[in-house]
Amino acid sequence: MGVKVLAEEIVTVGGEGGHAGIPFRAENGRKILITMLADSYTMEPYGYLSPPEGEGTYTPKNGRSVSGLNSPEATLNQGGNYVLTVFDGSNWGGGVHVRIELLE
Repeated sequence: MGVKVLAEEIVTVGGEGGHAGIPFRAENGRKILITMLADSYTMEPYGYLSPPEGEGTYTPKNGRSVSGLNSPEATLNQGGNYVLTVFDGSNWGGGVHVRIELLE
C-alpha cells in the first residue's frame, strides 16, 4: 500500500499578511501529515486548518518552523471538505511546497 496524498501544491504566499488556500477532502477520524517546505530557509510557513463546519485551528502553528520546514500531524474530527490556509510568519512571503497525506 502506497502513500495517499490528499493535496500537493506549490503556492506563493504574499508578504506582509499574504496567504494561499489549499482545498482537500478527508474522512472523519483520519490522521494526516502536513508538510510545508518554503523556498527560503528564512521563511516561517504555518497554516490555518478550516474544517467543513465550525472553528478551525492553527495547524501547523506559527513559530514551529525550522529552516523553512514545518511538518505536524493532525487528527481530523470531521469528514468533508477542508481548506488549509498557508501563511508566512516572517512576513517576507515566497513559495511554499505543501503536501497533505494520510498517515493511517
